Amino acid sequence: MNSGIRRLEPSDVPACLALAVDRGWPEEEARWRLLLEVGEGYGWVAPDTGELVGAVVLTRFGARAGVVGLMLVRSDHGGRGIGRALMERLLDEAAGSDTVFLYATDEGRPLYEKLGFRASHEVATHLGTFVPPARPGALRVQTLAPGDIRELHVPDAALLGFDRGHLLDRLAKFAREIRVVRAPDGRVTGYAAAWDNAGRTAVGPVVAPTPDVLCALVEDIAVRDRGRAVRLECPVVPDGTVRAWAVRHGLRETGRCTFMVRGRPLPDGRLPSYAPFMQSIG
Repeated sequence: MNSGIRRLEPSDVPACLALAVDRGWPEEEARWRLLLEVGEGYGWVAPDTGELVGAVVLTRFGARAGVVGLMLVRSDHGGRGIGRALMERLLDEAAGSDTVFLYATDEGRPLYEKLGFRASHEVATHLGTFVPPARPGALRVQTLAPGDIRELHVPDAALLGFDRGHLLDRLAKFAREIRVVRAPDGRVTGYAAAWDNAGRTAVGPVVAPTPDVLCALVEDIAVRDRGRAVRLECPVVPDGTVRAWAVRHGLRETGRCTFMVRGRPLPDGRLPSYAPFMQSIG
């Protein structure tokens, strides 16, 4: 069935947006352009009309890992095996990676389980207008200059265990701002990016040495965007510190998905100190 699959190009973004709208997803052109720039997109083309009716994107994190994102099939072509064919093609392309992971909806999870993915933990989306604390936090948070983006490579790889430097380099152009915390010697120890998401402020990725630093980074961005809705995605873990803090400050839980892994498991001991970029890229 792979005969209908081809690589996606930037010129396919309008067709990808039409697929997203068909499935009730927001029309986020900037996100699709980012994913097709840093990743490898594959599309299913209907042989009778030549229309794009399915898409998926693989983003590689060095040689060790890859993430599956933006997997969707047009509603009038569901149930024909197109999603499975796209996933099998993507997994063939990712065969050299130790680990492939994704964020699954309840609808997509049965297919991913058949393809060898295993559930690791849930990720909750939190959304709302941030309620500032009575007193500002004591932690000093600074703006990272776009030219200093490589300073994020070391703390990011130290927490996550793989290299996504090429994505971070592109983040300098995609994000509206990047805020950082520095050690006394000037090294970046934690960071958070803010970007526009359907009229809201999305905060992610957030990488920090402790949950307290993560919360301070999110608070800094949210307070600076006072009055604007904030979106944050948090791992659902027994610690619960970050999610409880988010709810206390007005960011209610609006939905969950399942983080799933195929191949070597990812280290998860520091998940309370990490918030993903977006569910289509990790």
